[in-house]
Amino acid sequence: MKRPFYKTIRGRLVLILLTIILFLGIGISSFSYLLFYRDLRKTAIQSTETNLELLTENVNDSLDDIISLLYWCQTNDQLTKFLLSQRGSEKYASITSLATDVLNTTFVTNASKNYIQRLVIGSPERSDFLQVVNTNYSVDKPIPELITQLSFFEEHMETPRLEDVRLQMIDEPFTRRSGKIIPIIRPIQNPYTSGSIGFVYLALDISLLTDELGVHTLDEYGELLFCMNGQYYRIADDSIVPSGQTLSLTDYPETYQVRSDTSVYYTDTASGRSIAVLRPLDLNGCSVVQLIMPEQFRQQFAHYFLLILLIFLLILVIGIIMIAILTRTITHPVELLRNRISLIAGGDFSQDSSILWDSELGDMGQDINQLSSDIQTLINKRLEVENEKQAYEYRLLQSQVNPHFLYNTLNSIKWMATIQNAPGIAEMTTALSGLLKNISKGSSTLVTIRQEFALLEDYFIIQKYRYGGMIQMKFEIEDETLCDNEIPRFSLQPIVENSIFHGIEPKGQPGLIRIHLFAPDDKTVQIDVTDNGTGIEPEKIKTLLTENAGGQGSFFRNIGISNVNKRLQYTYGDRFGLKITSETGSYTTVSVLLPHKLIKEENYNAETSDC
Repeated sequence: MKRPFYKTIRGRLVLILLTIILFLGIGISSFSYLLFYRDLRKTAIQSTETNLELLTENVNDSLDDIISLLYWCQTNDQLTKFLLSQRGSEKYASITSLATDVLNTTFVTNASKNYIQRLVIGSPERSDFLQVVNTNYSVDKPIPELITQLSFFEEHMETPRLEDVRLQMIDEPFTRRSGKIIPIIRPIQNPYTSGSIGFVYLALDISLLTDELGVHTLDEYGELLFCMNGQYYRIADDSIVPSGQTLSLTDYPETYQVRSDTSVYYTDTASGRSIAVLRPLDLNGCSVVQLIMPEQFRQQFAHYFLLILLIFLLILVIGIIMIAILTRTITHPVELLRNRISLIAGGDFSQDSSILWDSELGDMGQDINQLSSDIQTLINKRLEVENEKQAYEYRLLQSQVNPHFLYNTLNSIKWMATIQNAPGIAEMTTALSGLLKNISKGSSTLVTIRQEFALLEDYFIIQKYRYGGMIQMKFEIEDETLCDNEIPRFSLQPIVENSIFHGIEPKGQPGLIRIHLFAPDDKTVQIDVTDNGTGIEPEKIKTLLTENAGGQGSFFRNIGISNVNKRLQYTYGDRFGLKITSETGSYTTVSVLLPHKLIKEENYNAETSDC
């Protein structure tokens, strides 16, 4: 029968291998892609962090110089004396001159002086002040008064630590020149009391940021931002302008950064989900942020996808080669095996050495050759059995005698015995006729106890005349309804026969066999067959029910007590069967245990005096 390709072993093998190779290729490619993407992001983050670290170090170096100048102004004795001196006093001029010289000298020697637009030492309670200022921003105004009017003056003055001061970027407040500054105001403490006697005002020029950040090299998809207290600014040439965007930062799940103070986040931009790498500055709330845009990764992926494609194609080619090899290795042997099986089905049982390969298929070929040999042997045996069966049927046909002829002959003998006044012969002939009827009639293996007792009486009549009346048999029935209980045919006769031949006869005295029928409980029927013979030794009882005690002398001898026990247990289970109790020289009782199951007696007209 021609099958579709996908239903053949070859087709399924090819499809399975292709599927495995396909998934393997996809899996390896995907895994390689994920590793590459992970390493690419890690490299990009660490590279960005390194660049930002160099950038922020330069800015922080300048900030350190400026912060040092602030601390110097807050603690310098000459500046403190200036703030404590009274205008118009004798030493006011000398103190002011000395303080101005010290301030100018310190300012000029500061390495970051170019990033300080204005430095003012003053007090809210006095109009005179000391100032170092870029000439472009010099004005003739009451600077201390204007400083105290700034909205953040009180906040800066009351914040104990510079690190906690909330800074902001504002337009230059004292001139009309455009430009952004970051003002810092710090208190100058009175050395004799706990209050302040003045302040230091320092205007930080944004060139500090633009000089460093503006020259930072970025790729075409990167973006560098300056962050101050949640506000983001973009560096544009020599100016700094608001970026116009608010970044929503989400913690990056993996730690790729090298330094603990570097922060990495996810953020959504117009280009998609980007990575933000943040490095803090030495000013409170200030940091530098570089955005790594998705386009930067996509550009790298374009080159990587080509490599992935080559790997995938290589795996596919290897897979096709494997499929070709496996197909050739399996398909040809399978075809030979199929042909061999077809020949066996056609009647060719010869051995075929061409299917004996050195592989599992060769083992199958060996099994097929063995199967062929076994089939040939089986056919030969079947022919022998058929021949023997035909010969047996012929011999059986020869040995068959018409039952009606036997019954008619026995009836004739009975009639002649009656005429000749020989009642014993007539009774024995009647018993034999009934016994033959029981043996030959019906095929049912189960009968009533009533039927079994009738057969037993016919058998016993024959044996009674044989032993000249030296044996007797009595029935004791406690409940007549138990006679309708079922029992396998020929279960009691072998037991009675055993009692006669092995119990009573060896004793050489008249014997009595008692048949006791009763129900020990609602689920069990028991028949005890007791004789007053020689008894049975205890050692013999243990093996009597398992050994085959039958002989070859007659039909009944062939049944045997052990066979009766096995039949009962096979029919009803291990709870039932035979049980033997005996006392040597006194008696033997064989108990037949049956389940309580009543059946209707059919097609049996024999009557007994007991049941």
